[in-house]
Amino acid sequence: MLRVRAFARFRPVLSGSGRRSKRCGNPATRGAGGCLADEESPLLKTARQSGSIVLQTILILLLRDHPYFAISCLTAILSGCVAFTAWIRRASAPATRPFTGLMVAITAQAISAAISAAATLSTSIIAWTTLTTVLSSAITALFFTFSLHFTGRRRWLTRWRRAGIWALPVFNIALVLTNSWHRLVWISFTPVENSHLLTFHHGMGYLWLAAWFYVYVLTGGLLVARTALSQNALYRQQAKVVVISTIPPLICGTLHVLECVPPGVTLLPMSFLGTGLIYFRTLFRFRLFDLRPVARDTLIETMPDSVLVLDDRGRVIDMNPAACQFVSGHSAHAAANGLSDQLSSSSVEVLACLGQPVAAVLSQWPALVGHCQYNLHLPHNNEVLVTLAGPPRKHLNLRFNTLKEASVSAAHSAAQRATYSAAYGATGKLVIIRDVTAEHQNRVELAQTNLMLTQRLAKIESLQAQLTEQAIRDGLTGLFNRRYFEEALLAEFAKARRAKTPLAVILVDIDHFKRVNDTYGHQAGDRALQVFAKLMQDHVRTSDIACRYGGEEFIVALPGMTLEEGYQRAEKLRIAFKETTIQYENETIRATISGGVGAFPEYEGSQDGLISLVDKALYGAKRNGRDRIFKIQLSNTPPSPPEDTSCPQSRLPDAVST
Repeated sequence: MLRVRAFARFRPVLSGSGRRSKRCGNPATRGAGGCLADEESPLLKTARQSGSIVLQTILILLLRDHPYFAISCLTAILSGCVAFTAWIRRASAPATRPFTGLMVAITAQAISAAISAAATLSTSIIAWTTLTTVLSSAITALFFTFSLHFTGRRRWLTRWRRAGIWALPVFNIALVLTNSWHRLVWISFTPVENSHLLTFHHGMGYLWLAAWFYVYVLTGGLLVARTALSQNALYRQQAKVVVISTIPPLICGTLHVLECVPPGVTLLPMSFLGTGLIYFRTLFRFRLFDLRPVARDTLIETMPDSVLVLDDRGRVIDMNPAACQFVSGHSAHAAANGLSDQLSSSSVEVLACLGQPVAAVLSQWPALVGHCQYNLHLPHNNEVLVTLAGPPRKHLNLRFNTLKEASVSAAHSAAQRATYSAAYGATGKLVIIRDVTAEHQNRVELAQTNLMLTQRLAKIESLQAQLTEQAIRDGLTGLFNRRYFEEALLAEFAKARRAKTPLAVILVDIDHFKRVNDTYGHQAGDRALQVFAKLMQDHVRTSDIACRYGGEEFIVALPGMTLEEGYQRAEKLRIAFKETTIQYENETIRATISGGVGAFPEYEGSQDGLISLVDKALYGAKRNGRDRIFKIQLSNTPPSPPEDTSCPQSRLPDAVST
């Protein structure tokens, strides 16, 4: 229940109504403290002072010699100003239009009362008093219509109901206008001694008029008061203004009916001077009937965020119903004061907390109290995230906005800003508490989901890498497979041709491998393949491409190696495997290899042609006794092993070395 006065007292104001205007256009008129007041010539100053004295003198003379006339004129002027102001603001609220009609009727009644007070002829006094009474009946109907609009019952005002509201006032107007025939309203008229005024002697018709005057005014006031109890604080303040404005007419009307007034004086029109003053003040100061403060207050009242207003001593001077979720222990105190029967539970909590220290209001939440007390005297705004252990566990966003009585714009001098800063420091804090538990939980869940997706992505990438490896690797030996070798050799052959660098290829086959399988079993044969693959990996470089070509055949591409260098590498591999023992269960297995070696640029054809020549060299080695390496032969003669002193027993007498 945020009251406007609580926020209005902190509204920064630098200049207000009633202050004299400043002029800073001429540097010569500036002083150390800022701008000086507008200068005027002595003649204009004298004329202004003289005019003010004359007006004051006329007003004093009127109030002394013709007080009823003066008061009626003031009522008319004030009511006319209020009506004009309300008409200008007619678009701000639906209740402004009937209110304007009400104030126009009051203005007309005050004018007729003023003319009646100034008249000297009895017929004129009777005529203008009759008009004043007629307008009183119209005022009652207009006030009741205005109260219906103000309380939101505009749709209830159908055409027939509007006619019903005006039926009795129209009848009363007809009763007043025909008084000369029936003498029910005024029985007779008696001149007042030593005055031009007349005393009107009331009849039963006048009591009828007074009764319906009370019915309409009291019913409208009760509607406004009843509706105000269920609305927000600002609406209640405006409704209070409407109810208070009915008090002067009711009092003066009662005094007039009881004939407790001076002879020949009608107080009812003059009573509207108080009504006009009330409306004039609220229209210009509290923005009566303005929808913007009502909408703003309604927004704060209904917003889910908790709002507290603290003064400079840390006391709660205002709060909205949403803040009641952090409040406890004050409703019993409010119930003891009789507030729980009139207001809702949230309103009871709010009223019980007003004026209490924030430490007492938020006693269940020490973390909130600590932040409020810490930020209370900080000169700047602040925003923090607080976690309450609960239960339930909550995450709150706290915003602290500094409230000041006055502020100075940047255009003013440093001396002025320092003066205002010292005189109008921070007078409190506006605390906005927003529950961000759901947002925090969403962020946590999002982070967890993101982490899970990252892990899954990494797993997918790992699986993709494994699939890629499996697609290009041999499952038994871990070497590249034939498909990958053919693609890689195509690229390496093109690269060697383009760069004019050598490229050697070695193709080997395990001798009598079928005999190993038949003698020791296929698992022993697999073990022999794995041992040879490991040995091959140990004898090649990282830039070389070693693969299982098929069955017991293995092939290696050696970029940058000549035919002779490839042959030497193949020989080392052959000797190393021959000296290697293969352990399988309790068996010791030995085997040898045969191979063929070819190279570019010795052969400048395609990679398929090179592999075909190397394959022929391999089979030449097998035909010539196995356990040996042959180079490719570019002539039609069969390939033969080169001369090699390291292995003389493998050479045949008729072998041709290339």
